[in-house]
Amino acid sequence: MKYFVKCFFSLIILTGCGGGGTTFIQPNPFAGNWGGTWWSTKYPQGGFLYVPINNNGNCTNGTITNSQLAIQGSLTGKIETNGDFVATADYSGVKITLAGKMAFEGNNLTGSFYSSENDSGAFVLSEQ
Repeated sequence: MKYFVKCFFSLIILTGCGGGGTTFIQPNPFAGNWGGTWWSTKYPQGGFLYVPINNNGNCTNGTITNSQLAIQGSLTGKIETNGDFVATADYSGVKITLAGKMAFEGNNLTGSFYSSENDSGAFVLSEQ
């Protein structure tokens, strides 16, 4: 009986000491290289967006142009799996914070944003 009890408790302890396994993390559903147009809903301005999103939801090498002002800037940010995002457009040291929401509409990404410049707008992107 003692032998059975020892074996039983050893089995319980060993069962709880598994190797832990590998946890699979789903890639961000918005991952990909996206490009398209944006426009302000407050000012007569708009332009082109290029938004590369990695599997973690980070955009580190994007670009944004403002066609009316003839300027181009870099775009960095984070897109959450629910489509919420915060990004920074950097036009040669002039930084503008953008926050908003994006979602799939067919094969496109559509969304809206608010900026630290008291502006709001929208965009439509397709996979590049």
